[in-house]
Amino acid sequence: MEVRASAQRVAARVLFDDETGLFKESRVYEGPVAGPLRLLRRVSTRDAWLPAGIEVDGSRLLFSEVSSGRCAPGRRSSLRALGPTP
Repeated sequence: MEVRASAQRVAARVLFDDETGLFKESRVYEGPVAGPLRLLRRVSTRDAWLPAGIEVDGSRLLFSEVSSGRCAPGRRSSLRALGPTP
């Protein structure tokens, strides 16, 4: 589990493995520091982009993604920025 927070926002990235120890699923949760957290993104090995890391800056959430090999050739990473939650 990876947890990042600022005075306004908290985010957590949780990885799940299958019974053999191989990656199965990644979930990103976010919300205000006082809670509750909500599920923002849930991906598995079937998805083209997998969350690789998270950062929180003030009320913004950034997460980097890596290609699972199911996207356009030559594109291996992506960065997304999300603004304040309502």
